Amino acid sequence: MTDISSSEAAAYGSRLKNQTVVLTGAASGIGREVAIRFGSFGANLVLGDLNEDGLRKVSKEVEQAGGKSVWSICDVTKWEDQVELFKLGFKTFGSINVVLPNAGVTELAEFKEEDSQGEPLPPNLKTLEINLHAPLYSSSLAFHYFARQPVSTASLRSLVITGSMASLFGTRPEAVQYSASKAGVLGLMNGMKERSETEKVRLGLICPYYVQTPLLPTDFKPQVGNFSKIQDVVSAFLHASTHPDPKTSASLYTIPDERGVFMIKQREQIPAGLAQRWSAKKAAKSRL
Repeated sequence: MTDISSSEAAAYGSRLKNQTVVLTGAASGIGREVAIRFGSFGANLVLGDLNEDGLRKVSKEVEQAGGKSVWSICDVTKWEDQVELFKLGFKTFGSINVVLPNAGVTELAEFKEEDSQGEPLPPNLKTLEINLHAPLYSSSLAFHYFARQPVSTASLRSLVITGSMASLFGTRPEAVQYSASKAGVLGLMNGMKERSETEKVRLGLICPYYVQTPLLPTDFKPQVGNFSKIQDVVSAFLHASTHPDPKTSASLYTIPDERGVFMIKQREQIPAGLAQRWSAKKAAKSRL
């Protein structure tokens, strides 16, 4: 596990200049801060969210920071909306270089509900649709557009997903779908590793603890520890998107509290490390 300072996170930020970044959940919270920070390095931001007023404001803030931006109203659970968002970015700027599926929600429904007769009702799956299905849509579109441009050291090909500390440890007992969705995006990243290596795509998963954003009630307090700092989360996105070393691809960036960012490389992740060693042993045996 490696401690990533803010200066280390920004060391390769210049690689974002003139690169096109598709960002969902861009109108507030983490998305807003990421958009402005990436814009400060001269990136082209393609902003998606349901909050039109927020999008207009963030778009101006990106341009004031030194970047360019376009935006579109986007319901991330609708494939067609995401297709249009990516098309807008590609048509406007000529490439898609970084994709940040960031839109997310907390638990939106009860795990177990009954009607007035005491009969079980089907779960409302909106939390899963936003937190897991939508990043899968974004990831599919990312690989589609990355394949349309040549591999070059001058051009980024990065897909960095917003996870959570719940991706690793679960969360409160009333947040069943949230836990499932955040564990799911870890599985999504793991499932894309081999493809990403073949197609030269950089992966990352950002795993903050609770962050003070509009998603949380103003009086909310963590059960254990302290809030993660939103600027540390932004630093994690920056490092995950721009670092040039392939050995840091598919890393987990944990922000467990106010202490900062800790990067867990692929080989340091216990299941991944075991799988890699097992695959290497199997390959060695097959050569005997």
